[in-house]
Parts: sequence; C-alpha cells; structure tokens
Amino acid sequence: MPQAPPSATPGFGARDALYVLFKRKWMILLPTLAGLGAAAAVFHTRQPLYESQAKLLVRYVLTRDSTDSFESHSAPGGGRVDPVTQTEIEILTSMDLALEVAGSLDPHNQRDIARNEAAAAILAGFKVARGQSNKVLNLLYADGDPHRSRTVLREIVDRYFEKHLDIHRSAAAFDLISRQAAEARARME
Repeated sequence: MPQAPPSATPGFGARDALYVLFKRKWMILLPTLAGLGAAAAVFHTRQPLYESQAKLLVRYVLTRDSTDSFESHSAPGGGRVDPVTQTEIEILTSMDLALEVAGSLDPHNQRDIARNEAAAAILAGFKVARGQSNKVLNLLYADGDPHRSRTVLREIVDRYFEKHLDIHRSAAAFDLISRQAAEARARME
C-alpha cells in the first residue's frame, strides 16, 4: 500500500507576519517616528511661499508709426530664439527695473544699499519663462507674504510697460510730439 504524502504546510500566513512585525517592531517604529518628526519640524519651521502669476503678450511692431518709429520686427518661425522676446526678458529681469520697483514700493527709503538689497530680493523671487508661443511670457513672483507677492508682481508689470516705452520709443518721436505741442500752444494763443 502506498503511503499518503505528508500534508503541505502553508508558506507564510498571518501568524508569521505578526511574528515578524512583533520581533522587528523597533526597527520599524524608530525610523517611522524619526521621519514623522522631521516632517513636522519642516512643516513648522518653513514659511510657505505664495506665488503670483501673470502672462505678458509681447507684441511685434509690424508698421512704423509717426509717434513711435522704432524698428519693426516680425516673429521668426521655428524653434529659434526670438530676439524680440529675449529683449523683453532682459528688460524684465534687469536690475534697473528691479531698482525702480523697489523704489516705488518703499519711496521713503533713500538709502542705496537698502534699495539694492530690496532689488536683489525682488530678482531672487522673480522668474520669467516663455509660454507655448514665443509671443507670451509667463511671469512668476514668489514671496512669503501673499499681499506682497501680488503687489510686487503688479508693480513689475507696470514698471515694465514704462521701461519698454522708454527703451523702444525713438527720440524722434519725442521731438515730433514736442513740436506738435508747441504748434498747438501757438495756435491757442
């Protein structure tokens, strides 16, 4: 008569899992507590950053106007670096613009060192990236204060428009406008 095969013992059951967990409880518990403690410390010590975002459309001047006759540009095709967009990025990230923004946010501060530090802090929190189109720039300003992040980004955009006109508008346009104003004044007199 053939003998019956011995009954198969189960491989790894719930009882074995509880035994391993109980035996290695300190090897599991200590790293878990250390990780949770480190996460809590980071959560309580790091100040959250609030980000303000804006999109800026870079217009290409295709026609020459009598009041604003700087060189016209057209959008280059393909994936090449667009010189017009690159110029606008240079204006946005310039120290001149940051100094103007710092001066307008705190007009009572006349110390150059403090204004330079404020401008450097503005540039540190400010980022410019190209959008999907070469004509759109994504602006981002991050700060620990939500109100300040909105205010600084709004001021950057406002000062950028002024700086853009100062840089791109030709001196001949100012001469034309001043000449027309003088003629109008003479006619009114």
